[in-house]
Amino acid sequence: MKILLTKKDKKKLFNYLKQKYKVNNFKELSLEMNISFGKINDWIYTKDRYLPENIIPTELKLKIKDKQEEKWGQIKGGKETYKIITQKYGLKELRKRQSNGGKKSLLIRNNKAKQDFNIELNTQFLEFYGALLGDGWLSVYNDKNGKSKTWWIGFSQNRITDKDYILHLKGLIKDLFNKKGLTKIKKNSKAEEIIFCHKYLIKYLNQNLDFPIGKKMNLTISNKLNSWEQQKYIFKGIFDTDGSIYWDKNKKYKYPIIEFHMKAPLLLDQIEKALINKGFKPQRKEFRLKLKGYKQVRLWFEKIGSNNQKHLNKIARVAQLG
Repeated sequence: MKILLTKKDKKKLFNYLKQKYKVNNFKELSLEMNISFGKINDWIYTKDRYLPENIIPTELKLKIKDKQEEKWGQIKGGKETYKIITQKYGLKELRKRQSNGGKKSLLIRNNKAKQDFNIELNTQFLEFYGALLGDGWLSVYNDKNGKSKTWWIGFSQNRITDKDYILHLKGLIKDLFNKKGLTKIKKNSKAEEIIFCHKYLIKYLNQNLDFPIGKKMNLTISNKLNSWEQQKYIFKGIFDTDGSIYWDKNKKYKYPIIEFHMKAPLLLDQIEKALINKGFKPQRKEFRLKLKGYKQVRLWFEKIGSNNQKHLNKIARVAQLG
């Protein structure tokens, strides 16, 4: 059912929903409810806009101006059209038009489904792809009635130590896809999520670059991206989201270490092999891959680099001490 509320009760409803989901604004509410921000804005500010009944809590008493069946406007319009065409052309012509319309609609849907989402594999996209491999995810959520889906791409970073990199990542998303990544701070933690919707990008990443939707199982770099000139930017993205630099504290002579600690053995295999081919000397043990010493760390920053300020601050110290 679709529900029409008074302006006053519509405001009451959405203020109630903000309190219920414990959010500060309607953008955060859209994330919590898995409903696009544009749709929520439309519901709130469009006059005489009917709302889906399932978003209205049963415990909230509101004044209902009107109720209508789902797609009632389309049904009403369809009945009028049916009547006019039948009177003017007859039932045979109506059935012919229905058949042609159905075929055309099917063709449009098939063409849309086959639509190729073209991506330029430039350095920015490769870095974005690496960041996704490091600490990103793809998800597809069904709404409560199962009639529509929401396609989310997200990253999770430390909102304190990675605050500069979060801004960098949002800039990448804006430059590449013209999307404004929404940020969401996870309660009782230091994590901050960057989330945006993009159905065709998710399909491209999943179908063309083998990135899993949901749980990140058997994670690898796509074999379509097998040159060093591509992989070095991917490694930069992985390092900036899921890598670390620290000093060995068990030795009298302290030296720097770059480390990847990931439950992705196939991905670590790929990184290890590519680094060896470029003169690095990685040390591997199960889910850990390390580059030890000043020479190895400097080589990383000469050949690959970083866009995460916390890493750049540490490499500055390496340059001073080494």
